[in-house]
Amino acid sequence: MQEASAYRQEVSLRHAPPEVETTSAGFLHANIELIRKAQIVVANLDPFRGPDPDRGTAFELGYAHQLSKKHLRESS
Repeated sequence: MQEASAYRQEVSLRHAPPEVETTSAGFLHANIELIRKAQIVVANLDPFRGPDPDRGTAFELGYAHQLSKKHLRESS
């Protein structure tokens, strides 16, 4: 599990824009700004580390819904 978590963090850091602070708070604020700018949000709601979707994805989808953004939910 730790290996997968480290890989996800490495990938996230690699793809973060240079101006994004690479902390949890930095990613949160960057994601919120990207959702605000988006015309549509696509979310994968497959179970992640248990029976439920990823909590971060659920938050992002809920935030997009609150902003009345179009959203597409995908799951296997």
